[in-house]
Amino acid sequence: MKKQGKRTDRNTTFSRGVSPLISAVISMLISIVVVSIVLQIGVPYLNRLQDLGEIKNLESTLKEMDKTISIVSAEGTDSQRKISVSLAEDSMDVNGTSEMITVKKETDAQVMNPRTRQSQGNYFLGVSVEVDAYESTLNDVNVLVLENEHIYLAIKKLDSNTAMKARNLVQKVRFKDSSADLNALVDFYMDSHAGEDANIATAFTKSGYNQGWGEIKASIYGTGHSYNVHFRLESGSDFIRVWASDAVWS
Repeated sequence: MKKQGKRTDRNTTFSRGVSPLISAVISMLISIVVVSIVLQIGVPYLNRLQDLGEIKNLESTLKEMDKTISIVSAEGTDSQRKISVSLAEDSMDVNGTSEMITVKKETDAQVMNPRTRQSQGNYFLGVSVEVDAYESTLNDVNVLVLENEHIYLAIKKLDSNTAMKARNLVQKVRFKDSSADLNALVDFYMDSHAGEDANIATAFTKSGYNQGWGEIKASIYGTGHSYNVHFRLESGSDFIRVWASDAVWS
């Protein structure tokens, strides 16, 4: 009678010996993935919350400044007040031309829709409102200006229908990023009427400082035809939109 010895399952023994190691590796990988998700989602969210809190503080600061300025203005000559302002990394600009105090804050937080602003009394909160549309003079010529952080455009100001060539409308185009002026003649005409005189009037259709966009309209009345040319510059854009409308032939 043959005695059966105890069988050793080497494969089973090997698997049992490595299982704790595999479990530890899998747990570590899961932990790394979880930490990565938290860093990618949680940290930006917390940063946006922090930015929103700073923007609220800026609003409070501007509201207090507006209140103080109103008091000083009402009290008259020699009235003074001292205001303490803490802006961290934010930038403040005091513009004597526009008579505005501007505080800028860069953030990824969704404060409001881009190129919009909300006014509250004498101050406003805006997002991507870098366009200034204003009247000025350039080489002793009255001009209407559209300007943002990338482009400066000057169109000749014509309050009434003035006889001139449309090619003389654009007085200057400057690309701020390269500090270069457009060295070209910009002309507008219908059909075969290039270079002829027309009666032209120009006006803003949207103007002001710290706007989401600005626009100038030139109304051109030629021989047997009339049309409008629109120039629009938007905040953040490095190009000018130009198009014609309301063309009429007689």
